[in-house]
Amino acid sequence: MIPLIEGQIMATAEGNGINAVTGRRVTLTQLAELLEQEMGAFVLDKTGLTGKYYFGFKCLQMNSPLQASDADVPDVFTALQETLGVKLQKEKGPVEMMIVDHLETVPTAN
Repeated sequence: MIPLIEGQIMATAEGNGINAVTGRRVTLTQLAELLEQEMGAFVLDKTGLTGKYYFGFKCLQMNSPLQASDADVPDVFTALQETLGVKLQKEKGPVEMMIVDHLETVPTAN
């Protein structure tokens, strides 16, 4: 196993659809960034906490064939709440994007 250094967070697959997540002196913003990668969805840290934390927990991978009732580990939502006291909630919000509504081709000389 790769040694974890301060300021680093890591999720490692433990097999059978289970992840082990470990952080050493990391911010909750760093945790949000990891969750964003794992979940494939935008995750925003709204806790307002600026400290650095040590933590470790196990949870089901997002695309795991297992159900929480079949495994001895919770899903990521439950693991975060039980281990860190952090509640992960789905919300809708504004997204900035650029839309091209018209395109003209300009003839070029050969």
